[in-house]
Amino acid sequence: METVADSSIESERMELVVVPDRLIIGRDGAIVRPDTSKQVVPAKEEFVDGVATRDVVLDTESGIWARIFLPESSQAVDETPGNGGVRRLPVLVYFHGGGFVIGSTSWADFHEFISHLSRKASVICVSVEYRLAPEHRLPTAFDDCFAALQWLHSQALLQSAGGGGEPWIDAHADFSRCYLAGESAGANIVHNMAVRATGIDWSPMKFQGLIMIQPFFGGEERNTWEKEVPSDVFVPLHRSDLLWSLALPSGANRDHPACNPLSADSPKLEDIDMPSILVAVASQDMLKERGVRYFKELQKAGKKAHLIISENVDHIFQLNQPNSEAAAFFMEQLVGFINSSTPE
Repeated sequence: METVADSSIESERMELVVVPDRLIIGRDGAIVRPDTSKQVVPAKEEFVDGVATRDVVLDTESGIWARIFLPESSQAVDETPGNGGVRRLPVLVYFHGGGFVIGSTSWADFHEFISHLSRKASVICVSVEYRLAPEHRLPTAFDDCFAALQWLHSQALLQSAGGGGEPWIDAHADFSRCYLAGESAGANIVHNMAVRATGIDWSPMKFQGLIMIQPFFGGEERNTWEKEVPSDVFVPLHRSDLLWSLALPSGANRDHPACNPLSADSPKLEDIDMPSILVAVASQDMLKERGVRYFKELQKAGKKAHLIISENVDHIFQLNQPNSEAAAFFMEQLVGFINSSTPE
């Protein structure tokens, strides 16, 4: 049985349900992950509601894998000369959230949201299954997700050399139109992948933009909203602190670059090389103010940044209330950003 030991977690908090039905840490440090098989949606290679899905192993040593979402629009005939009638679509790499300690791309809420995005935006989504803390503290998740980008680059090279890669991607991916996207901890991963990706020759891949949905950032100093936000929000401040204590490298505080992208030790935003960056926040989310400040700092750094503020909703509302008007409008905004930043 896995155990966790960290002086930053008070002994009386060790016997704790970190996330109900997802992660429990006993007083002795034992990590218990209850069975979540009922939350899992299996991949189906036939089109279901306009999207087919397939799971692929990215690295046998670490065990990381990804779920590919292929929209049915990929089957339309493309009259563009040189494409052989095959329609090629943008590729969006997605990183799920969960505070770095829970989550799976196969869970129903993530699966359905990514399926909807793939169908609405007509993009191939590659959703990465990375290793979780506290068994695998940061930077493990960053390492896994960067390995996924390297795998995708290998697929682009194979395609440009004549084929031989993953069949769906080989046939339908337009690697000149790539995006990185994620929500919560996944949005944090997007930022860190942009930092790592800068300065590397990814050709024939071209990144067109970042989509950061309600990014999970933190810091030692409390901002005004964190001091005032009600305790009944989806991610209250004490829960955020606990998640960071489980996810960060042992001994690190919340000004570590993995948590606070604006700390003195973090890479400069000026150095991030991405054409367009979307930051989305929710008005009732405890993380709102950090997301807005991150957006403003991007603007100061001369980046082409866009901000979406979803009113009267809380963290990951698009997953928790997927059929709401707010979620439908938010999806339209995401699709609009992808369409507006995708070259013809």
